[in-house]
Amino acid sequence: MTPSALPEPIRRLQAIDINSDNEATQLQKLAQAISRIADLPEPSPISVEAMPLSAKGGPMPSLKGWILRPGAHIGEKMKGVFRVGTIAAPDIARATTAGLDPNDSIYVRLYVEPPSGQYVNAMAQGAPASFFESDDIEGTIVIARLRLAGVFQGPGEEGRATPVIVIEEAKPRPE
Repeated sequence: MTPSALPEPIRRLQAIDINSDNEATQLQKLAQAISRIADLPEPSPISVEAMPLSAKGGPMPSLKGWILRPGAHIGEKMKGVFRVGTIAAPDIARATTAGLDPNDSIYVRLYVEPPSGQYVNAMAQGAPASFFESDDIEGTIVIARLRLAGVFQGPGEEGRATPVIVIEEAKPRPE
């Protein structure tokens, strides 16, 4: 139904037309309307190359560089905003490569915010691991400091080197 087809006085209230062939467009229109009505700030888009929020000394690391050439970036750190995805037990070989105790570690998939479909597979130990063990953590937005701890080249990955990323610190993003 379109807003013009609604009866009075409903049509003058907060109605929007989200009719579209594409579900993503419908959801985007709805989110924009809610943001406008609630007077929320418009989120600014972020590219993978611009994702890091800080770096100390040397050139700014980039997530793209970590993924494409992990061996050239071992030891680099970055801070970013992520949506928490899957949480599970870590791969033993990857945890060992990162210098973590596999029995005291956790695997976390972090999606780059805003939602772009891009993600990083990371591991945490100690306090960061405890942070991610919360039952309601999946889907929340966090600020995390990451470190590229090593490179893993396992069987069945067609010889492709993959980054082994450690979450050094994580906290909820302030509202």
